[in-house]
Amino acid sequence: MSPSFLTVSDTHGLHLTLQLAVNLSSFYILAFLGSHLTQRLSQAEALLVERDVALDRLASLYQGVIRTLDKGILVTDTTGVIEYANGPLAEIVGSTPSLLTGQPVSALFPTLDPNQANYTPSEFPFRQAGSSSERTLRATLSPLNDTYGNRFGALYNIQDVTSVKEMERGLREAEELERVALLEEPGELESFAGLIGRSEAMRRVYRVITKVAECSTTVLITGESGTGKELVARAIHEKGPRAARPFVPVNCGAIPAPLMESELFGHVKGAFTGAVSDRTGLFRQADGGTLFLDEIGELPLPLQVKLLRILQDHEVVPVGGSKGTRVDVRILAATNKDLEKEVAAGRFREDLFYRLNVIRIVLPPLREREGDLALLLRQFINRFAKANGKTIDKISPLAMRALLDHPYPGNIRELENVIQLAVTMAEGETIQFADLPARLQQVGSPQLRPELPLAEKQQNLSTDPDFFSQGVSLDAALEAYEQSILRAALEKSGGVQKKAAEFLGINYRSLRHRLQKYNLHG
Repeated sequence: MSPSFLTVSDTHGLHLTLQLAVNLSSFYILAFLGSHLTQRLSQAEALLVERDVALDRLASLYQGVIRTLDKGILVTDTTGVIEYANGPLAEIVGSTPSLLTGQPVSALFPTLDPNQANYTPSEFPFRQAGSSSERTLRATLSPLNDTYGNRFGALYNIQDVTSVKEMERGLREAEELERVALLEEPGELESFAGLIGRSEAMRRVYRVITKVAECSTTVLITGESGTGKELVARAIHEKGPRAARPFVPVNCGAIPAPLMESELFGHVKGAFTGAVSDRTGLFRQADGGTLFLDEIGELPLPLQVKLLRILQDHEVVPVGGSKGTRVDVRILAATNKDLEKEVAAGRFREDLFYRLNVIRIVLPPLREREGDLALLLRQFINRFAKANGKTIDKISPLAMRALLDHPYPGNIRELENVIQLAVTMAEGETIQFADLPARLQQVGSPQLRPELPLAEKQQNLSTDPDFFSQGVSLDAALEAYEQSILRAALEKSGGVQKKAAEFLGINYRSLRHRLQKYNLHG
């Protein structure tokens, strides 16, 4: 039948048939896609189950590794709050992992910054609450980032390196003892125009002295009290072209203010009561040479004005006089004060400060002069032994430890006084711990100080004729000495091993190992 002859009913039926066919096709397509998606979802679920199992195994392995580490581990969130701490870390700080969780890491270790960008290891002192012994810890920070590089926390590796530091200190003590044992005068490489030292800090000072000595520029020498500022001033004078002319030192803090003007500038007869004759003054005495104004920060403000005028005009007018005298004087000044702060406080003239601070030499404190202590000890021991008619050529290990550990707030002047007393008190050829001033004997753990005399006796065994006669076992002797110290610590702590570990400056695990080694019990 030709399409042109289709009726309306036939057309409607064809339309329904086509619509049914399309619907059936869509149904089968959706059914196929649903079956395919179901299969893929099942596969994905199986993979997720496998990955969960793998993650559980990995987490178990991770926890096992952390628990068995001897090092302390801390994990924090981005704000620095502790989310995890392992057993060794809790033992280091004297707590438990559960108590540490939730605390800010800064409360436990104030020096640690969870947001720091520098991940190099850092060392810092640590003392448990209620403990008298201080330990040294080393911390290494590792950032924790997600796959997109976003930081979600930090991991800290904490080590107790106290014993390592003790070994390093022991090696340093041995080196210093060896240097002091060679009791000779410092050589050319160890001294410079009366200054003793070969540290890099002092070598820098020597180089500056050499450069400024040839000119006439004003030099300001700064540094803590007792660092040798006058010696530096003398070295500048003696190394320069004015060496044959006078070097005149004056301590501005030691002369009363009413007399300082006359002392510096001189006076004419009758200038004031008691001025029975003319006085030259230190500036005119130093003409052609060097005037060293020590403790310049103590100079009264009115005299600072007159000093500034002399620096500008090179002319001195004595007290009571009307006519000035030209002088050719190089000015070297020194102070242990911060003159910038003195200027800000109105106690020192700014214009005078800039006149003096043309070249500045900063002297390092003794505690920053690595390796110089032994040289200075040799110098002072030789000097005072000769002055007292004694022969002293040794320092006991305990005395050396006390000398090395002392911070020397008075610097070289304090060290000089310490050695003068020690040489005076020494009865033999060796400076003993007991010969040092009382303030230096307050070293180490106070609870173990009664053990110190025993160590002092043992370091003189080479003079005992019977000690080596039947042979010696060094290991046995050291073990016996270690056992005696362990017993003393246990006795002092009443058998409480954790307290004994604190007395000895070691951790509880190390003490336990030593006690088991020697079959000792608290």
